[in-house]
Amino acid sequence: MGVIQKMAFTFIVAYLSGCSVGKDPDDTLDSGNTGDETQSRLSIAISGNTKVRADETVILTYTLGGELASNASVSYDGTTQLALDTITQTISGTALAPGVYDITISATADQITASQTTQILSDANFRGRYSSVGDESASLTMTQSSATEGDDGYVLSRTGTLYWYTQEDNETMFINRLCGGSISIYGETAEGGGFCKYLSNGTVEVAVISDLRVVYQDTGDLALTYSHDGSSDSFEFSFSVVGEAGVSPDIDYSGVYISILQPNLDFLIINDQTVSSSLATNAEVPQCSVSGLLQPYSEELITATEGDGSIVPASDLNIGNCDLTSQDGYIIAIGDATGDGQSGLLQIFESGINGNTLRFDLYAERGGEFPDPLSKLRYARVCFKGLPTAIAFDYDVSEQICEGLTSP
Repeated sequence: MGVIQKMAFTFIVAYLSGCSVGKDPDDTLDSGNTGDETQSRLSIAISGNTKVRADETVILTYTLGGELASNASVSYDGTTQLALDTITQTISGTALAPGVYDITISATADQITASQTTQILSDANFRGRYSSVGDESASLTMTQSSATEGDDGYVLSRTGTLYWYTQEDNETMFINRLCGGSISIYGETAEGGGFCKYLSNGTVEVAVISDLRVVYQDTGDLALTYSHDGSSDSFEFSFSVVGEAGVSPDIDYSGVYISILQPNLDFLIINDQTVSSSLATNAEVPQCSVSGLLQPYSEELITATEGDGSIVPASDLNIGNCDLTSQDGYIIAIGDATGDGQSGLLQIFESGINGNTLRFDLYAERGGEFPDPLSKLRYARVCFKGLPTAIAFDYDVSEQICEGLTSP
């Protein structure tokens, strides 16, 4: 019997694959037109992308054919979230709830009816950050989806990444489980795999996940379930209450950041979309140096999807000399983050925006084949446009230090 762990979450801010639905109307649309003679007199055909994301606009176009086409009346049977427009010859709608929908459009003239049925797949827009309100403190972060496109721009699949962690339920609040995964979204369900590292009897363990599943429930809540390969242990997370991050997608997060994990870790510098490092004040050896590229979502995408501006994907992360496994509080959260070519994300916290001061977590991942596959570092901005921020002096960062770190 597996161990079931249930936790309730608050969805602080509101990320996506599928099948070949919508690739080619000839392959995916079932026609009700029968017989060559009937079709020569009246036919109807639907075209358009039948695989969409829940926040996207659905627009399908129908075409009438045959000698009776000009006199035909057209009707629609399907979800009320879409509407028929006989003037533009379209079936359209916005914000189609996640799920699978069968729709039929029919044309009738001179006692002859031609019809066509198709299936629309609306992919859930899993994205943003979530937090628990249960007995154990936990957090989940999801990226926006990345769509794979087929012929003629038809969407074939949507994928995304997610990270979650749990914390000790005591005064330390140390992270005792850190997980990362990749999912493919199909309708209201996302499935995939990943890995977790966690403490077990004081020892760090790494487990591979092959049955990660995220799904919308009938109640509107979000559920995440998974189990470890080779283990009967299973885990179930329940999310509720959607909120907004309040972080603008065009926020300027350039500047100099200091690690708030422990003293004398390298400064992290963000210039445009490039991440680099500089030796910490009074430090003799670089420690936890970071370089990489940030790939922020466009303001247009964030606005269109009601997305979370606090989520910024990162690539080509190179982290040097960053082994904090000797630090009790960071055995799981950081571990040995050292490694080249990692991917991850930067997550800005809304509570940290005050007087040009930002806080963010930096997730970095390699893979389950590594003994320490992922890490989560934390930073706060101490210099902005060459000047100290409101918290700079708390970390002994002066105006001279800021000038030196931000000068060309």
